[in-house]
Amino acid sequence: MQIKFLFFLLVSALSWHHTESARILGVFAFPGRSHWMMIDAILNELLDRGHEVTCIANYPLSRRHENYTEIRIAPIYDFWKESVKVDSIYELTDISIHRMLVDFLYSLGLETTEHAFKRENVRHFLKNDKSRFDLILAEQFYQESFLMLAHKYRAPVVTVGTFGFAQYMGPLMGMMNMWSHVPHEFLPYTDRMSFWQRMYNSATSAYELLLRSFYYMPRQEAMALEHFGHLKGPLPKVADLERQVSAMLLNSYAPLTSTRAKVPGLIQVGGLHIKEPKPLPTDLQKFLDDAHDGAVYFSLGTNLRSADMPKDKLSAILTVFRSMKQRIVWKYEDESIPNLPGNVMIKSW
Repeated sequence: MQIKFLFFLLVSALSWHHTESARILGVFAFPGRSHWMMIDAILNELLDRGHEVTCIANYPLSRRHENYTEIRIAPIYDFWKESVKVDSIYELTDISIHRMLVDFLYSLGLETTEHAFKRENVRHFLKNDKSRFDLILAEQFYQESFLMLAHKYRAPVVTVGTFGFAQYMGPLMGMMNMWSHVPHEFLPYTDRMSFWQRMYNSATSAYELLLRSFYYMPRQEAMALEHFGHLKGPLPKVADLERQVSAMLLNSYAPLTSTRAKVPGLIQVGGLHIKEPKPLPTDLQKFLDDAHDGAVYFSLGTNLRSADMPKDKLSAILTVFRSMKQRIVWKYEDESIPNLPGNVMIKSW
């Protein structure tokens, strides 16, 4: 009898699987499709590992999953029409740092965040949800007022920096940026700057910190008070909450960035969304197979359309491509370009 009991215990122990899952709340208010590619990969991996995820987002998850609850931000905010205060996105290459921040990024963040807060399903969730969450996962991209969710649920926060490292992130994680050799992300400098470049880099970095502290963050604070004012007790400052973020996952890759100090909370995870490649279309495969001197892929991303490029810039690029031995695959939105060189193939996404 005793042997049978011990055998039963052994079989039970060998067949017992211990799993430990977390309940995660994701919030991704910015409606950037390219941003979502990285976020989608992270969410799918969390779900595949057995975690439960509830997510406030603009786009559907690429795969259906029984442990995924979606709170959709709809309609998607058309930020190019509503927020961007330039006639063409190509103007952003020539505007001042002040306009880049105030007229573009700050207004973009404030308006897309406010749009998310005003969706009825989002408002209902924020006011009535009584769930328990073990972690808040948020995008590190101009939606700071949503960090008040950490106070509501008494949960730690991990953010996803879909744009990689930005100067303001260092101080938030307890790291001082050395402006003498860490270039501001809006400047075309490397870590080997001249004296005057270091002066300008330092002035630009200091100006952004002041502008962020005294212009931008008070507006995010006001938004948080408006939409989380129903919570009991005094609300913490959003500026304090962002300094309590546990870790930032940065969409950057160390060999491709400038030399800078690191702290454990700033984690570079660039490329985590890359999957096993699918077979190429036949014409593209042949074009690359016949590229005996190599090939170059040229893309300006999702939001910057090559087809809208000013004629002088387009002409300059075509001249350079025509002079190259390599073949060029160009992500281009229209079906044709006048006088396209023979070593260039255009393809849309």
